[in-house]
Amino acid sequence: MKSKKPSRRAQTPSRTASTRNESSHAQTLVHSNERSLKVWKNLFPTLIVWVTSLVFLPVLNNGFIDADNRLLGDYFGNRGLGWTDLQWMFAGFHLSWYQPLSWMTLGLDHVLWWADPFGHHLTNLALHVVNAVLLYRIGLELFWHWSPDDRITDAAWFRVAAGIATLGFALHPLRVEPVAWASARGEMVASAFFLLSLLGYLKANAPASVHRNPARWTIFSICAYLLSLFAGPSGLLLPVILLIIDSYPLKRLAGQRSGLRSAAGRLIWQKAPYLSLSVAFGVLNIAARHYEPITQPAYQDDFFTWAQYQLAAPAFFLWKAILPIGLSPAYELTGSSAAVYAAVGVVICAGVLHIRDRWPALAPAWLCYLVLLLPIFRSEFPAEQTLADRYTYLAGLPWALLLGVVVIHFRHAGPGRSLGTQPLLWSSGLTLVALTVLGGLTWNQARAWRDSETLWRQAATANPSSRAHFNLATLAEAHGKYEDAIASNRRVVEIDPLRWDAHERAARLLQKPGKIAEAVEHYRIVVRLNPGAIDARRKLAAGLVNQGESGEAVQQFRKVLELAPERNAARVKLGTILAVEGRLDEAAEILTAAARADPKDGRIALQLGQVLAAQGKFNEAVHYFAEATRLRPENAEAHESLGRGLFELGRKDEAAKHLREALRILRSSSAAR
Repeated sequence: MKSKKPSRRAQTPSRTASTRNESSHAQTLVHSNERSLKVWKNLFPTLIVWVTSLVFLPVLNNGFIDADNRLLGDYFGNRGLGWTDLQWMFAGFHLSWYQPLSWMTLGLDHVLWWADPFGHHLTNLALHVVNAVLLYRIGLELFWHWSPDDRITDAAWFRVAAGIATLGFALHPLRVEPVAWASARGEMVASAFFLLSLLGYLKANAPASVHRNPARWTIFSICAYLLSLFAGPSGLLLPVILLIIDSYPLKRLAGQRSGLRSAAGRLIWQKAPYLSLSVAFGVLNIAARHYEPITQPAYQDDFFTWAQYQLAAPAFFLWKAILPIGLSPAYELTGSSAAVYAAVGVVICAGVLHIRDRWPALAPAWLCYLVLLLPIFRSEFPAEQTLADRYTYLAGLPWALLLGVVVIHFRHAGPGRSLGTQPLLWSSGLTLVALTVLGGLTWNQARAWRDSETLWRQAATANPSSRAHFNLATLAEAHGKYEDAIASNRRVVEIDPLRWDAHERAARLLQKPGKIAEAVEHYRIVVRLNPGAIDARRKLAAGLVNQGESGEAVQQFRKVLELAPERNAARVKLGTILAVEGRLDEAAEILTAAARADPKDGRIALQLGQVLAAQGKFNEAVHYFAEATRLRPENAEAHESLGRGLFELGRKDEAAKHLREALRILRSSSAAR
């Protein structure tokens, strides 16, 4: 018996149901793929935020370091966001910088946290995390432009490369100083808006198929750059960086050989807003430095030493980026080591130039590194301040992005394809290990910034420098540990024999327990190394008097007066020494000059009168004795000297009157005691 074929009417419901099921399944797959894509897109930014925050967590337990107290305590205008505070921030120059936006963040911290270091460190850490996420976005934009051809369509690897590059930057121990030091706020805020400006520029110059509204992104970039300059001068050379990026990886000059000059001119003209802002704020910061010069330390390096450090900085910090151990807030180089680093820098420049065609990403990275490491407005700092980790914050960006380029190249240009999955697994494992090591080093370095003493002890151990030991001596003296302070100052001069300021401090500390002979030897070194050290020379002369070496003391006092004629106290002491030595004519000449310089000092008039009396010049002596009694009417010695002088002149009644007054003063002072 043949089965009946279902009618068309019977078949319709089943087909409709099947179609609905397929449609529902397809929609489920689409939603699932969208969720997966969203999770994948947010994976690395989320990872960057959490890992960076975790590694830098120790900074939240740290206190204030060195200059923090001056920056956050002595400057009253950054204690809020009131109208008066804002006027102080925007209408004045402070600490030789013009950085009102950075002052605003410190004012906000004061409103939220008062003087609690936790809040200030939390803000620095938050800024660092934001900068890391911005770097990730910049990496994605640059890697898309860097792509050598259209074969690279695996956007997932761009995210991997950008993530590795960002973590390499964010977790590197060189980032610790600007994050852990509250006083480096300007560097952090300026860098955040610098990165925003760079990101806006990249988006503005991408093809319209990728990013629309280039004019909007251009305005965004220029506004972000303006805010960066309001936060500090770190990004002053952004226009130069943009020109380098125009050449590579944006390749805006490629294929325009015939019109290269006109194309370059158009690119420079496009940078006119950036250049105008850069020049304007450059002039503003120069004015700030002249309005309120930076307080200079007692000891200054010469220009030649400073220049050596400048030339050594690129190779020095490249080495620290590769092997980040022995980090310190104060690096010091010998003449030979500075020369070696400078020579290595020249060799690297030559090598980069030689292989620029084979590795086109290396030359712009190296050039951007050099530009960002330039000592903008740092020329008056001591030489070791040229080598400060905080100045590598922006300068470290090119190497991080170059690391991402290497990751993409490995994946698509040969090794990643031809060797299968095994090399990828090994490289992934090595990357994880490297990032873990960097995170561990950063964690320990962040803990070193807990307080000033911990920081400088760690610095003196990791990278011994005269500055580290000098700061330890300062801390020991502040806590009354004078022997430790003396030992630290002596360690300073062992490392750098030219540090006369350490000799001066050691001498001052040796005077406290009465070790005059040792103090005198240190003062001798001070005046030999720094002939213009007036106070040290004056104290040397006083110490020589104490030791009975009056001849050398006279020479030192004469030198003091030659350098600083206004030092009348030194003139009086010189006159006193000459009088004791019996050189009455010279003593009278010196004391007469002293009395003329300060006619209201009765003690000088008394001493001059006594010298004149010893010369037998009683008429002149009586004049000065009378002036001394007028200026110091309750001084028994002045009345007695005047009485004796009048007696020598035969004016016995007047003499008796002043002698009786001297006796009365002596009796009343004895009764008071």
